[in-house]
Amino acid sequence: MTVINGSAGGSGPEPAGVAAFGGTHGNEYEGQVAIKRLCTDLDPREMRGRLILIPQLSETACRAHQRCSPEDDVNMNRAFPGNAHGTLSYRISDFVKTRIFPQVRVVMDIHSGGKESVFPLCTSFHPLPNAEQHAETAAIARLFDTPFIFVYSRQMASGLLTDEAEDEGKIALGGEFGHAEGTSTSFAARASKALNSAVERAAASCGRNTSERIPAATAATQSASRHNACSTPASCQESCSPTAARAATRAAGPRTPTARPGRM
Repeated sequence: MTVINGSAGGSGPEPAGVAAFGGTHGNEYEGQVAIKRLCTDLDPREMRGRLILIPQLSETACRAHQRCSPEDDVNMNRAFPGNAHGTLSYRISDFVKTRIFPQVRVVMDIHSGGKESVFPLCTSFHPLPNAEQHAETAAIARLFDTPFIFVYSRQMASGLLTDEAEDEGKIALGGEFGHAEGTSTSFAARASKALNSAVERAAASCGRNTSERIPAATAATQSASRHNACSTPASCQESCSPTAARAATRAAGPRTPTARPGRM
């Protein structure tokens, strides 16, 4: 886990915090690569606000190159809200909910299908009853410049990281940036650039006491930026080793696919 506290000067309240996660499923690599790249590329002197980055949320699953953790056979993206006295995956989920979510306002969870699913390149979020919150979430989703934005029902699955963040009043979205347990450098680059853009947007937005429960229609992140990302699964596995488990981080597109039952 990497926490970056921006030290750039500026007037106005402290910007909203951002949390970005990869490796929720261990055999999905683009998010791990993109977020690890941010850990080393971002300069605190050039940013404001707090950024929490966890390239490998389920570190044991990532080391085993599999969807679920071999420690407890739990799918991390079904383990929320977690349990402080549960098995490893549930304890990590509880740590995210109780220690990370209160510090941020925007939550992004980057996936890539693994070998279980093949998605078109997309960002994703749930339909939101509050029009303002929906628009703010869609605005962040557009930063990823994907050909699709996938809006899917919460009834498709339960226990998702983004479900819990949404229930906490956060601006929450996910995305699918690859498949077949490979690593697309172009997809990882796209994810990394968009994550950096979201960080910049958050730095430009007004601050809020994020330790309080946030109303359903809060402001989110903005702007565009530079960034490249690349790596291979091997180098990713060698370098992307956060201590989350032990320290218990374009489209409104022309087309929007219809949500059907599937695996996220």
